[in-house]
Amino acid sequence: MRLDLRKAKPDADSSIYLKSDSKDIRILPARFASSKNSIFTTSMSEDEYRVIDKLYSMPHQTLRNNADWALGIVTGDNRRYLADIAESDMEPIYRGSDIMPYLLRPATSYIRFDPAVFQQVAPATKYRAPEKLIYRFICNRLTFAYDNRQALTLNSANILIPKLAGYPVKATLCLLNSKLLQFIFARKFNTRKVLRGDLEQLPLPLLPPGALHNLELLAERAIIGEPVADAIDNVIFAALQFSKSEIDLILS
Repeated sequence: MRLDLRKAKPDADSSIYLKSDSKDIRILPARFASSKNSIFTTSMSEDEYRVIDKLYSMPHQTLRNNADWALGIVTGDNRRYLADIAESDMEPIYRGSDIMPYLLRPATSYIRFDPAVFQQVAPATKYRAPEKLIYRFICNRLTFAYDNRQALTLNSANILIPKLAGYPVKATLCLLNSKLLQFIFARKFNTRKVLRGDLEQLPLPLLPPGALHNLELLAERAIIGEPVADAIDNVIFAALQFSKSEIDLILS
């Protein structure tokens, strides 16, 4: 990336120009000045910015101070502690590659859970939570699976336990996997790592009880592998009253 600056007071109609092989767009400096840490969001067009700004202007919650977090286990020696076939006293442990939207693939690794011998391990209560979300850490997309089996994870799979007022965990799961939040994550952060700090900035709109209930029901179907992702997106778009042009932009 190349950045050209002019050392002078800005003109009244000053603009920032983003130039690339595929686009040449004009942006007002206020957009960057109003962003967290004044980040230059160069991957976002003005139309995209308006859609994202519209969502942030709606009543919403965030995961900041409304969730528990945990990193997956770093064994320090996977060859020593992991097995491809379960041996005595071993249990499944999930990697980032085992995580699909809404559900976990069958585990391909097994471990004896002995926190004292591992290089890094979260408190056992985080892994053993009655229900939690597990997400891929190294990824340019949001990929969250539901777990109510108190499963263990390796460090490529992190843990989120949402605690949003009035928001069921399965409804949060739907939003985090939705095309709407995928769009915001891709345009706003444009990264190949799913970082806690970025997740804590995502807006989770205050949906009406009926929509939350429908999302819970659809999540239960998605968790057992039914193809209901489009239906989930439709519930979210309808509840937020997005226009067809806005939806087309998000889906594109």
